[in-house]
Amino acid sequence: MTTDDDGRRTNRRATYLVTVPLPDAAALVAPWRRTNRLGAHVTLLRPFTTAPLDPVARQRFARRLRSEPRFRATLDALGWFDGRVVYARPDQGPRWVELARVASLALERGVLDETVTPHVTVAKGLDRQELEEAAARTSARLPWTVTARSAILYEQDPATGRWHPLVRAAFAGSPPTARHHRDGGAASTRR
Repeated sequence: MTTDDDGRRTNRRATYLVTVPLPDAAALVAPWRRTNRLGAHVTLLRPFTTAPLDPVARQRFARRLRSEPRFRATLDALGWFDGRVVYARPDQGPRWVELARVASLALERGVLDETVTPHVTVAKGLDRQELEEAAARTSARLPWTVTARSAILYEQDPATGRWHPLVRAAFAGSPPTARHHRDGGAASTRR
C-alpha cells in the first residue's frame, strides 16, 4: 500500500511519462500530428506504471531537471519504426541519454531503458502512402534546429487515457535560439 497526496492509504497505481517538449518543431510535424495533445516532443522516459508519485518525488524531479542546461539540437535525419511510424532523429544523442538518466534517477526508476530511441514523431496511424508522403515532405525540410528548454512529467488519467502534466521543469540558462529552416522561413533569435 502507498500513501496518496491526501494521506489516505491506497493500492492505486499510476502511469507516468517524461518528455522534452520541442515547440520549435511544431511546424515541421503539424501537417501529420494535428491531434497530438502533447505537441512535438522527445520522450525521455516512455510510459511506466508505479505507485503514485508523492510530492517529494515530484519536487526532486523538478529540482534535478531544473539544474540541467538548455541546449540546441538539430533534427537531421528521418527514421521509421516498424514501417508504421515516421520520426525525425535529433542529434546530441548523448545529451538525450543523459537527460533520460537524470529523470530516471530523480524518479527512482532504477535501470534506464536503453531501448528508447530519441525521436520526434512526424507521422503515425496513417496508411503507407500518407506515411511516405510525410517522410518525403519532412525530409526536404531538414535539417531543423530546435531548443530543449524543459522536461515535463505527465500522469495518465486511467479513465480517459489522456495525459496531464504534473511537473514542468524549465532547464537552466538561456542560450540564443536562432532558428534557420531550409524551407525559407524567417530566422529569429530569442533569448
